Amino acid sequence: MDFFAVIAFLFLFYIRPQEWMSLVLDRPLVQYVMIIGLISMLIKHKGLTFRDIMKTPHDWMILLFFIWVVWTAPLKGDAFAEMRNLVLFYLVIVQALLSTDRLRKFLTWWTWLIFTVAALALAGEYGYDPMKSYDLTHGLSMQGRLCLNSSIFNNPNDLAHGVVPALAMLYFLNVWNRPIFMKEVTVFLLLVPAYCILLTQSRGGYAAGGGSFMASMLF
Repeated sequence: MDFFAVIAFLFLFYIRPQEWMSLVLDRPLVQYVMIIGLISMLIKHKGLTFRDIMKTPHDWMILLFFIWVVWTAPLKGDAFAEMRNLVLFYLVIVQALLSTDRLRKFLTWWTWLIFTVAALALAGEYGYDPMKSYDLTHGLSMQGRLCLNSSIFNNPNDLAHGVVPALAMLYFLNVWNRPIFMKEVTVFLLLVPAYCILLTQSRGGYAAGGGSFMASMLF
């Protein structure tokens, strides 16, 4: 159940049905998922201690970042409330991804959700527009630069940078050391995020896409 909560959180973060689907509009879905994740984690890891939580350097970096943000914020109570939820879900995710198999499944879901974001943005240009992105893209402010009508992808630069990771992720999941038929299919799949980034006309997105893909190839 903890892994289900992690994937559900990813889905809500990227697809954000609570912002555009009338059935769940403005429902606190993320809070529900967080509660499920925390309960599942506590049931699965009985007797969870501080040492179990703080195992790696990035665990300590998250803790120090949390302390620094709250300490330097003018409204410490509000900052604590916002950061608390993020840190708690970071904890749920880390405790859920305790095997290579789960990490691979998490990466696969993550990749396809980013792919879905790119596909939804492009679909708005070709008649399927459930999120009403076409009017935003072709309004006076964006002037044809591709957007997705959600709170985190509603401008071209955010959409481009959000979609960029899918290029390397798709490559390593379905091309690198994979059977030839998967490579051929993935070449066409890569066109979706690549075309999405192209239509954003985001120079930062182009630079980030090229730089991150080249860096991943070096590794």
